[in-house]
Amino acid sequence: MNESDNANGDNPPPTPTDAPNVVALSGQSQTVPIGFNADVRGTAAAETLQVLSKTNVTFGGNDGDEIEFEQPISAYTISASGNGISVSNGETKASLSLNGAVDLAFADGSATAQIRPTDAGFGVFLGEQRVGDTFDPGAVTLDTSDVSAIADEEGSDSGGTFPDLPSEGGPQPVSAGTGASENINGNQNATISGNGGDDRYILQTDSNAELTIDDFENGDQLFFTVDQLNDINVNNDVFGDGRVTLSAGQAAVTLTNLTESADQQIFDNASFEEQFGDRGIGISGDGGEDTGFPALPSEGGPQPVSAGTGASENLDGNQDTTISGNGGKTASSLIPRRTPH
Repeated sequence: MNESDNANGDNPPPTPTDAPNVVALSGQSQTVPIGFNADVRGTAAAETLQVLSKTNVTFGGNDGDEIEFEQPISAYTISASGNGISVSNGETKASLSLNGAVDLAFADGSATAQIRPTDAGFGVFLGEQRVGDTFDPGAVTLDTSDVSAIADEEGSDSGGTFPDLPSEGGPQPVSAGTGASENINGNQNATISGNGGDDRYILQTDSNAELTIDDFENGDQLFFTVDQLNDINVNNDVFGDGRVTLSAGQAAVTLTNLTESADQQIFDNASFEEQFGDRGIGISGDGGEDTGFPALPSEGGPQPVSAGTGASENLDGNQDTTISGNGGKTASSLIPRRTPH
């Protein structure tokens, strides 16, 4: 090759660089997938960044912004420095400067990252947990209604939603969990594991049970065949030992290996659900008989309709109108309206 064949003469052509591309957002509320290394310049508008795998993203987040990730929170290493929070998993990393409250959404739910005052000065918090040397992602209470739109279901430990209850045509309970989401028999005198997925442990309260679960986590559920939540007793004799027992009727279940921070906060049903989400405890509402209702949409049931027929249906409760169920058993879904980012 002579010099005329190579504009650089004897010098080789330049090689690609790993330096991030500068991405300047337009100032409108929008959702932006980021599939390459990028230094994203945000605006005062509510903006959602979707951090795809094998990308390195920096961003200065403000109130109303959201960052979405593909995997559950447990798949990431989360650290803080100054007013920044870093979320990383192998070749994927997001470095965020917190100029306000920024939601971080994972495959199993979301939590808000923000700067908050402490006795020792200001610190970075994710949910109610301070991000530091002892930070435990499993102790973060996630909003399971706000799941990342780019959740990788195949790679997620969350396993999606619960299967239907057996009384609603769902699978019969198994004796131990797998990586999938399952109904699990809670009436065992044994120590068992869910082994991933969103698992429902079904405890028939008219049968003896002394069950121990060693990996209960946010997204799982203890389902008791009782009429009211107050029929369930919570016993936490020693805060910080990683053990909590819930019982109703003849059935009792003990959760072990809880994080110290979560264990210290549990003393009744409401505080249990604060740690494990509002579906951490489920009840039949009628002693375990088939309610006749369809399954909720989040559990694989039909989507809400605008008006009832003679069948049993989920009805859309977010209407400015007068409607009738017209027979059948109906569940009206009243969902808080949230302005999308």
